[in-house]
Amino acid sequence: MGFVTKIGAIKVLVGITVISAFLQVSVSNATMPSGETSLIWMTNAGRLTIAPDGGEDLVGGPNDYKVEVVVNNAYGNPIPGIPATDFALYSPLIHFCSNPGGQADGPTDLGGYTTFSGNISGGVAGDSANWVNCDEIEIYVLVQGIELGIACETAEECLRVDSPDLNGDGTVNVTDFGKFGVDKGCNNDCDPCHDFNEDGKVDIADQSIFASFYNRTCP
Repeated sequence: MGFVTKIGAIKVLVGITVISAFLQVSVSNATMPSGETSLIWMTNAGRLTIAPDGGEDLVGGPNDYKVEVVVNNAYGNPIPGIPATDFALYSPLIHFCSNPGGQADGPTDLGGYTTFSGNISGGVAGDSANWVNCDEIEIYVLVQGIELGIACETAEECLRVDSPDLNGDGTVNVTDFGKFGVDKGCNNDCDPCHDFNEDGKVDIADQSIFASFYNRTCP
């Protein structure tokens, strides 16, 4: 084989390698979820009360919350067939009983769409005594370990949480009641982590809600 022929062969091999690498990247981008182009929104918004063995249902609970997701790739095209178990809910301020928490209701359809309903098992990382504000605890959606974004359309519509498990140890017990009791009888500027019915007060109604979860623990 002459020198020129060898150079030509090398160029062909290099070209094939570059094309192969480009195709691999293109295929990867086509099947990899993108946090930039995927969509997440809430059917309703507000604070959801979670507990170690499950709190209010997302769908069917008092506020009928539901997280809806459309998973797109980097090109903005939907990715169908992503298994439900590849999804999870996450927040650094929530101690999920299984970490990360939950899974989607089913695989993504042809439009890349799926939902989260059911309930969330876990507790919060603290209350105002620990510099935790339950009006600011946001839930993120993960798919295949990639963060898609916050479960809301705007900051005011984010799904946020509170929990009677106020130290996130997986059990609702006397320690949590001690934290809750500090705020009992509050009528204004109350700790939102203790105001379970979101009426701006911490009173007997909130205590009743707390009591309904007492002694619950992660399965």
